[in-house]
Amino acid sequence: MQEEKKNRDTGKAETDGENGAVDVDFMKEKIKARPVNRKKLFRRTVITVAFAVLFGVIACVVFILLEPLISRMTGPSEEAETAVTFPEATTEEMSPEDMIQSDTQIHQQETEEAVSQAISQLDIDKDKIREEIETSIREDLQADTTSTDAVEAQYSSLSEVAKTLQTSMVTVTGTHADTDWAGDAYEDAGKTSGVIVANQNDRLLVLADGEEMEDAQEIRVTFSDGTSATAKVQAKDSVTGLCVLSVDENALSEDTKSAVTTATLGSSARADLLGKPVIAVGSPSGTQGSVAYGIVTNAALSIDITDSAFTGIQTDIYGSTQAGGMLADLKGRVIGWVDMDLNRKDTQNLISALGITELKPLIEALSNASSLACLGVHGTDVPESVQKEQGVPAGCYVTQVEMDSPAMNAGLQAGDVIQAFGTDQIANKSDLVNALKKAEPGQQTAVTIMRQGKDGYESASLTVTPADRITTQEQH
Repeated sequence: MQEEKKNRDTGKAETDGENGAVDVDFMKEKIKARPVNRKKLFRRTVITVAFAVLFGVIACVVFILLEPLISRMTGPSEEAETAVTFPEATTEEMSPEDMIQSDTQIHQQETEEAVSQAISQLDIDKDKIREEIETSIREDLQADTTSTDAVEAQYSSLSEVAKTLQTSMVTVTGTHADTDWAGDAYEDAGKTSGVIVANQNDRLLVLADGEEMEDAQEIRVTFSDGTSATAKVQAKDSVTGLCVLSVDENALSEDTKSAVTTATLGSSARADLLGKPVIAVGSPSGTQGSVAYGIVTNAALSIDITDSAFTGIQTDIYGSTQAGGMLADLKGRVIGWVDMDLNRKDTQNLISALGITELKPLIEALSNASSLACLGVHGTDVPESVQKEQGVPAGCYVTQVEMDSPAMNAGLQAGDVIQAFGTDQIANKSDLVNALKKAEPGQQTAVTIMRQGKDGYESASLTVTPADRITTQEQH
């Protein structure tokens, strides 16, 4: 039976083959492995490693930048700010770790050495560099010379203005007879600076300080060319001490007449005077004929002079406490009369002057030997804030009354506020000064004042007789 079954199976297989059955003998074939591309594998490996390194560097940089922020966000908050201190500087020893150079330092050092070596190997034209250096030095020296010439030219220009001003300056000498301790007679001479302000009726008029002329037996005026002539006091101001001397022009030679000039009086009320350069001539250093240059440091000094509203001018010129003369601008115009008594104790040597604008009416009165009324009061303006806050009325506030003056004789007191002088309404100190210019000395004038009482300020009327502050030649 087994053989029959075997024969049947064999016959069946043959029959199936013949009938187109699937042949499965190919399944017995071996599958060969695909060959490896080593170049492609190496390239992919390198790319993978490069990206890994790049991502690692980026991660490190991000961590370094964000680490302080993360620390502040996760760390404990500070309750108070750290106080700023400045400890004493100390020298610390270097740790062994600090002695080892980092890779960055080593790379930087190598780079610097390479650059230095490359520069040293360059073919540099030494002759050309030397020529360029010499040219630069010559240009610098030429520029310095030009700058020096410009400065010298400026001072030369100032010197020319000063020389012109000196032709109108004079030296006034007053001779006094006196006796020494042994009873022997001798002559004492006082000197001061003067300026020619006018030529009137064949007379030269000279403005000077009258203190040196007081009780002088002889007064002589020395002009810029060295010649001198006798002078007389034409008029003197009892308040400022200024006087005007007259010199007979017929006593002068033609050469002297042509050599001297009359000063031009400018303005001290200019808004642009502050900071402007000025020239001091006369005796700014204490000796006659000296000159000094500087700038105006204060053009609105408040000056407290009896019955006057002068404005003071201060400069940065360091001079003598006995300085005299005048201040002028760069155009040769007089802007002030030097008066060192205007200075405070801490500025005794700075050249100061009375503004020429306020002095002009006085110089006119002295030159014309005319009268000028005075009361003998020191006053000031009443600020609006004081008027509102303290109830002080507007007007000229009297700060001081001179002894035996017309004001004291009339009953004026310190603390009074003058509101009217005659027909003139007084709103400030300048109004009172202007009213006195129009007043007649010796003529009784009604004065309206406000005086403080128990119930505040009350109005009162006084009668004052102004005096004449000008003393003429006939009165000497």
